Amino acid sequence: MVTLTNFHFTTAKAHITRVGGEVVELVDKKGLIPQTDDPFKGNFDLKALRFFFGRMKEIGYWQEELVKKFREDFGDSP
Repeated sequence: MVTLTNFHFTTAKAHITRVGGEVVELVDKKGLIPQTDDPFKGNFDLKALRFFFGRMKEIGYWQEELVKKFREDFGDSP
């Protein structure tokens, strides 16, 4: 599973990678410059986003894999 995003919260990124997923952060380069006066620094790099579209393949059953991994770690909850 590949997740395309501008930026992920650290915990969200950890959960995705923990179950075998990959996070690709496609934030626009001005979002990486803290000194810029741009009011919003979370835009996608559209050129990079267009590159990934059409190259992704659908995967199935990721929800089941996530539940399986959760149960391995924490057991069944009542």
